[in-house]
Amino acid sequence: LPGKGNAFVSLTHAEDVASMLACAVLARPDEVSGQVFNAVSPRYVTLKGLAEMCHRVVHGDKSKPEIIYYDPVKLGIDPKEATGLPFRVSYPFIADPGKAMRLLAWQPRHDRTLQNDLQEMYEEYLELGLHERRVDLTNDDRIARSVGAAAKAAAAK
Repeated sequence: LPGKGNAFVSLTHAEDVASMLACAVLARPDEVSGQVFNAVSPRYVTLKGLAEMCHRVVHGDKSKPEIIYYDPVKLGIDPKEATGLPFRVSYPFIADPGKAMRLLAWQPRHDRTLQNDLQEMYEEYLELGLHERRVDLTNDDRIARSVGAAAKAAAAK
């Protein structure tokens, strides 16, 4: 994980995004036309917390995940241009759904169930056989090797 894994992210269930869009279209289209709303969950989790939850879903509560922390800049990764996980690690970026909740009377249904949502997604992932696909971990391996080499060099000093 980049840094200390304490960057916050908000993961929003697709049903919540769809219901917010429906509220915008159906609720009061004349009043909200042309306005911008953040279709996000009000629930935030650190990258470390997310990694730990994913580990619990896959492996249960019996073990702890092995988390590797790294400095993206030291590895030549521009955090502002990084793709995939992690999201926007270079600066705090918290989207707030408050405007949608106030003006559209929108309430997310999945705002307190991230662990359950992750479990549901993992079960669907297995059912679809996606766990049998080859995943390109080239970048992850590069980071792990770089961090491992740096740790060995620091230990040798």
